[in-house]
Amino acid sequence: MLVAIVDGEKYCRMATGKLLRGLLGNKEWEIDYYESGEQLLEKGQEYDIVLMDVDLMGINGFETTRRYKLYYPESLIIMLTTHNELIEYGYMVNVFRFIDKDKINERLPEAIHSACKLKKKWDTVPMTIKGYGEIDVPLRTIVYIEMINRKAVLHTSKDKFICTEKMEEIETKLQGKGFFRCHRGCMISLDNVIDYDNYVIKMSNRDNVELSVRRYKSFKDAYIKRKFEYAI
Repeated sequence: MLVAIVDGEKYCRMATGKLLRGLLGNKEWEIDYYESGEQLLEKGQEYDIVLMDVDLMGINGFETTRRYKLYYPESLIIMLTTHNELIEYGYMVNVFRFIDKDKINERLPEAIHSACKLKKKWDTVPMTIKGYGEIDVPLRTIVYIEMINRKAVLHTSKDKFICTEKMEEIETKLQGKGFFRCHRGCMISLDNVIDYDNYVIKMSNRDNVELSVRRYKSFKDAYIKRKFEYAI
C-alpha cells in the first residue's frame, strides 16, 4: 500500500508518520511526505490512502483533494483538522474520514482499519476470459459466476463474459474473498447481494439467482458475517 501524508508542519508530518508506522507494525507500506498540496499534485502519484491537512499554505486541503480526486478517484482521503466546523465541507469532496487532530491517536486506528477493509474489496483476481486471455478482474465488479452449457459465465456490473476456467478453479481463486456457492452451478458475490427472499437472491445487476434449499442457512450466516466484518 502507498500512503501520503500532506501537512505544512514538519512536526505534524513526522508525528502522524510515527503513529501510522505504529499502527501498521510490520506491514510493508510505503509512506511519502508532502508539505503542500501543490507538491502532491505535481508528483502525480496515485496513493491508496492520503492523510490530508486542511490548513495548507497555498492550495488548502479541500481544493487539493478536489483536484487530486479528479485524477485518482479511488484514493481514500482522510482529512485532518482542528476546525470541526468544516467537517460538512469534507463530504463535498468525497472525503473518507474527517479526524480532529487533537484526537488523532484515538480516531486514526479506526480510520486506517476501515480504509484497509475497503481497499481489500478493491483487489483484483486473474481470470482467463475468452477473447481477452488472462486479465485482472476487479473483485467488486464480479456479481456472480454461473455454469451455462458447461461454460463458466462471468456476470459483472456492466457485462458478461465466458471464462475458460473450470468452476472449481474459479472457486479456489475466490476463496476467502467474499463469494458463496449458492448451488452447484453458481457462485455469487456477497458484496453484490441486494436482498433475498426465501430461495431467491436479488443481485446488484438486477438479476435473480436461485439458492439451494440445503444451502439457505449457510448463505444467511455467510452473508450476515460478511456484512458485519466489512461494515465501514
